[in-house]
Amino acid sequence: MILELLPELLVTVFFLLPDCAQFILRHTYRRYAMVLCQIGRNGADITRGLLDARGLYHVGVERVFGELTDHYDPRRRVVCLSTRVYDGGTVAALAVAAHETGHALQHDERFAPLVICNIMRPAAFVGSKFGLILAMLGILTSWWLIFALGIILFFTAILSQIFTLPVEIDATWRALSLLRGEALLAGAEEEKGARKVLTAAAFTYAVAVLQIVFPLLRSLGRERD
Repeated sequence: MILELLPELLVTVFFLLPDCAQFILRHTYRRYAMVLCQIGRNGADITRGLLDARGLYHVGVERVFGELTDHYDPRRRVVCLSTRVYDGGTVAALAVAAHETGHALQHDERFAPLVICNIMRPAAFVGSKFGLILAMLGILTSWWLIFALGIILFFTAILSQIFTLPVEIDATWRALSLLRGEALLAGAEEEKGARKVLTAAAFTYAVAVLQIVFPLLRSLGRERD
């Protein structure tokens, strides 16, 4: 009985993974957003110091609204930090600030996966919104050029998501290296908390890639059978 239900259970778990990953991230982030670091500096100050120490004076640091809205804008070359990270001096704030600084360093060094993601970003955005719609329109109208364009755009969106994973994992390792190298974390507990926050964030990207790749591999396997 259990073996018969196993495929359905696995599918259910698979579709619940994104929600679980987001729950883990938010729970971990909020937990360590309550733990103040002994160094007594906020996320904006840490980011500015890390950038300046590596000669990236031209990279800006800005505040953005929302929770976990932190990101690096490669077009404007700005590290955007949410209010809680920008003003906060917590373990979570420092971890996130160092992570986004890592993206700025990747951009400066022309880190290959990031370069590929930036090149693919416009087509990937269109593909994620309209790729399948164009493909279906092409089938309905027998206009195969539209169908081919839709498929290309859709797979561009998939590839962009896949290349995002090594970008995020590398930024995570860079963040831990930056925090250790600059002695921004006091003791094993603060480092452990920062690692948990960064790992939880990386897990969400890994799940996103799995959500894309697994159905494709499953479909290919069925076609071979």
